[in-house]
Amino acid sequence: MRGKVDPQITQEISARFVEMVEQHLRLEWQDAAKILGYSNRSTLDAVRDGRTIPGPDKLFAISRWRTPDGKRANIDWLFSNEGEPVISTSKLDDPVRKMSQLAHADLMEIEQLSCEGRKAVVTLIRALKKTNSKR
Repeated sequence: MRGKVDPQITQEISARFVEMVEQHLRLEWQDAAKILGYSNRSTLDAVRDGRTIPGPDKLFAISRWRTPDGKRANIDWLFSNEGEPVISTSKLDDPVRKMSQLAHADLMEIEQLSCEGRKAVVTLIRALKKTNSKR
């Protein structure tokens, strides 16, 4: 059973997603749908309307998007509204090193999540592992 996400959180993430696509990445919605691998725009329209958020595989793809001036979409900002919407690639640390630095704090936050929240985190991690193993 999939855990339900608070509708307010979904709407907030969706609003930031819209801002990222339109203002920072400067993509047309049809192009964004194509880049993310959607066969049509209906799912992306649901994200844009605040009814859902992109799945883990799509979030991984979004994390690889570049702005016209070479900056990368900041997934941390997308979820937490902390930091900048896009970040300079020169500021990015090695992902493994950054993960190890954040591991303790992240584990503390995960422990405070509800059972459904922890299941959602596990699902996201598994999806990311599958994506990385296909590289």
